[in-house]
Amino acid sequence: MITEFLNNDYAAIMQKLIVVSMAWGGVLIAILIDLFFGIQKAKKLNEMRSSEGYKRSIEKFVFYYASMFFALLFDALLPISFFFDFPLSAIPFITILAATALILTEFKSVREKAEDKV
Repeated sequence: MITEFLNNDYAAIMQKLIVVSMAWGGVLIAILIDLFFGIQKAKKLNEMRSSEGYKRSIEKFVFYYASMFFALLFDALLPISFFFDFPLSAIPFITILAATALILTEFKSVREKAEDKV
């Protein structure tokens, strides 16, 4: 992003921000789906939904978005085009990789049986 900014290439910056926004939105949707199914599993097990469980969800949200912000900084400061002959700087690889890992983690969490989580 830095090289695009220095070259006044605002179209490339917008492309990268759109991809980053989609990745961040995907992580948010995954967190909300996990929260929904976590509440459903707690109801199924007749567990009380306490503030501790919600606090863990908030801590997870903060941790995930701190990770996403770190990935965004890495993408912004280290353009991938330095390593290749062709320009790939419009693709934020680290952000996409981080979002994919977090979404797969949430997918696995949703797929686990409630009894396995106890």
